[in-house]
Amino acid sequence: MSHQSSQILLVGNDSGILDVLAAAFTNDHVALRFAHTGDEAREMLHHRAADILLVDLESAEAAGWELMRHFQDDPPQSC
Repeated sequence: MSHQSSQILLVGNDSGILDVLAAAFTNDHVALRFAHTGDEAREMLHHRAADILLVDLESAEAAGWELMRHFQDDPPQSC
């Protein structure tokens, strides 16, 4: 029996936080993707949807609050 992986996109540039989150979500049914900037996250979600989006709201490079406002106005579409 095969299981489809849940897609999680982690957005931020603090490698310590990303490492902890990656360790917490690592199992056979989770596919993690990483984006270091808000632009990179938008581009990744344009090509492939995520089930969960975790954003470092305080990261200047990730532009966390700006990214959330963008998705509130223009939500990513499922692929």
